[in-house]
Amino acid sequence: MLTLTHDCPHCHTANQSLKAFGIIKCLVATLATGKQNGVAIAFLCPSAECGEFSLFKITNRPGGSSRSVSDLPAMMHDNSVHAISEAGYIVKLIVYPPALFSDIPPDLPESVERAYRQAERNRVQPDCEEPAATGYRRAIENAIKEKHPETKGPLRDRIRKLGDSGNLPKDMVAWAHQVRILGNDGAHELDGVTREEVEQARGFADAFLRYLISMPVMVEQVRKKTAVPAEAEVEPATEVGEISAAEG
Repeated sequence: MLTLTHDCPHCHTANQSLKAFGIIKCLVATLATGKQNGVAIAFLCPSAECGEFSLFKITNRPGGSSRSVSDLPAMMHDNSVHAISEAGYIVKLIVYPPALFSDIPPDLPESVERAYRQAERNRVQPDCEEPAATGYRRAIENAIKEKHPETKGPLRDRIRKLGDSGNLPKDMVAWAHQVRILGNDGAHELDGVTREEVEQARGFADAFLRYLISMPVMVEQVRKKTAVPAEAEVEPATEVGEISAAEG
């Protein structure tokens, strides 16, 4: 049976052993050759709390395998998608139903991205609202520590100091406090947090991380691309008729 070791695109559990449960022939659109015959393989996530499936569409790569895609079902037994790709076929993942996650804010430091990804995984799991809220809180706390290590104390004080110094606008201060409070509730309160509150924490954390980390990186990249090279700078021209003291 064909299996694929791959992160589930739905629950984001790492290195899941996805099981193939169906192979059908189909037409696949390619830029190089237009529509051509291919196969679609359906893989099922083995997690009882997920159970979603994804499709892999496979066609011949131009100049690759000389075998027909009709040979694929036979060669797929006891094989892997990686091996099939190496054999000269194009393998394309089609996530279906559409993945539940939006893209993670770009350019996050490792500690921040890890906490955010953990929160995202917990967010879609049943009865995991508390660890999700705690994860979003940890993501913004790690972001502040990475970006402004000069701030000290508990997260509440760090957020306040960034607001007082003008490094965070008032709205961002309020959002950060909201994520902090929901994360604290998830970790300490008996009632925990609701699904709606987790979605709020996620939205606030996403906006906060993009403002604090992603946007400054993007602005700096644009600035470097548009900056005038030092060697291209020209000295101010001397006005016509101006004579220096040495020349006079």
